[in-house]
Amino acid sequence: MENFRRASSAQSRTALLDAAEQVFAERGFEATSIRDVTDQAGVAHGLVRHYFASKEGLWRAMIDRAIDRYAAAMTPHAARAAANTADPLAATRAAARGFLEVSMRHPRVVRLMLHESIGGGSRLDFLLSRYLQVAATMAPLFKAAQDDGYLRGFDQASMFLFMLTAGAAPFALPALSAGVLGARLEPDTGDAERHINRILDTLLGPAPDQSGR
Repeated sequence: MENFRRASSAQSRTALLDAAEQVFAERGFEATSIRDVTDQAGVAHGLVRHYFASKEGLWRAMIDRAIDRYAAAMTPHAARAAANTADPLAATRAAARGFLEVSMRHPRVVRLMLHESIGGGSRLDFLLSRYLQVAATMAPLFKAAQDDGYLRGFDQASMFLFMLTAGAAPFALPALSAGVLGARLEPDTGDAERHINRILDTLLGPAPDQSGR
């Protein structure tokens, strides 16, 4: 019975985080009520306060989960390079691809950033601080790439902004992508993969298996 309760609790918490990511991305924090989230999640209204204490606590937990996806995709490449078990340039390319693929499969976090960027404030500060913690783990790879002659037009902050705008925004703004590019950049499509490859090739040159094309 105790295992069932724990499983049920984990499922309810996950349902709330999933619903929060969807509703906050669509409406923004101020226009979203706790009831909006619990209705979307299909759980009791009081569970938000039980698990997260407040709407703000739910929002921050949802951001933590979203940024953890980036960390899981990027930091292993930095760790292997730091241990001299990977070529730094190849690891930089793989880490950048990981960032873009997370943005492609979970575009709502970029939409959330767009909402918070309009007015600024403590939530944007929190979101940026979590992003920049992940970016800081990539600093050795960034320096190694610059030492090899790549990315010299960027500092780390401008590189981060470029990845969010040129790299990630087309996934977060599908209608804009469709209007400009003629197709929505959805996961598991050739158009999305080509977009990622264009960004990486522009930043780092063609991958070795593309150099003869």
